[in-house]
Amino acid sequence: MLFPIFYGIIAPDIATPKSLGAMKTAIGLAAKLDGQLSVAIGALEISVRNTLSSGIVDRVVAEEGQRSRESAKALSGQIADLARGSGSAVHTEILSGSLGQITGQCAVRARIHGLVFAEAGGPSEPLTGALIEPLLFESGRPVIVVPNGFSSEISLSHILIAWDGSEGAARAVWDAIPLLRQANTLEIATVVGEKELDEVPAANALAGMLTFLGKKITVTPLTFDGNTAAGLIKQHAARTSAGLVVQGAYGRSRWSELILGGVTREMLHDCALPVLMSH
Repeated sequence: MLFPIFYGIIAPDIATPKSLGAMKTAIGLAAKLDGQLSVAIGALEISVRNTLSSGIVDRVVAEEGQRSRESAKALSGQIADLARGSGSAVHTEILSGSLGQITGQCAVRARIHGLVFAEAGGPSEPLTGALIEPLLFESGRPVIVVPNGFSSEISLSHILIAWDGSEGAARAVWDAIPLLRQANTLEIATVVGEKELDEVPAANALAGMLTFLGKKITVTPLTFDGNTAAGLIKQHAARTSAGLVVQGAYGRSRWSELILGGVTREMLHDCALPVLMSH
């Protein structure tokens, strides 16, 4: 049985081909985990109110819908070519609808997978990041978010666990077990001095629980110095050449919608390496 991994993408404008660097990364990760990658490609459809409908408007909407479907089909073909070259099992499907419909469908499909893969949005691809929040908060699955434009192989040699003793962090650690098994060393970093918590003993207790993995495990307290917790974690990850950060994902409710909490948003902003998050 192959380990199931899900990847959702919004098809780019057909005149602006999407870089497949992150797709290569996802395929490489599937190979490491003996996994099967399922890719959902969203073809955006524009809808207009009947009061605005006219022959010209309807024609423009139909043409844009056709362009999006053609872009999605072309991307599916490119992914198939990459998969054949890698020897990995990759299944693709095309989803059509509004942005909200596509993100909702992706979140539902992700629920039956062991791991979810997503690319952070960037200035040139604003729609790319639109899937992150639905996948984090509606799929119930751990999500690996890679930086926008990321094209390298994810190194699992040294994995950094950002631990604060919270429910989200606990879920992330145990969701990440298939990845932790691939590591040579595990480092548990905890920020001390920011919260009224006795965090270092909790981190030491976690280290003891993870000894069943048979890995070298270290615990590193990071003293809060006025910087943000996310900033300290990112700096330490870069300093220790971590290949992956594992942490909880946090959200807060606004107008009955879940949005990224400050720490989560900062971890994803300008982070140079992949981050696995669970909510």
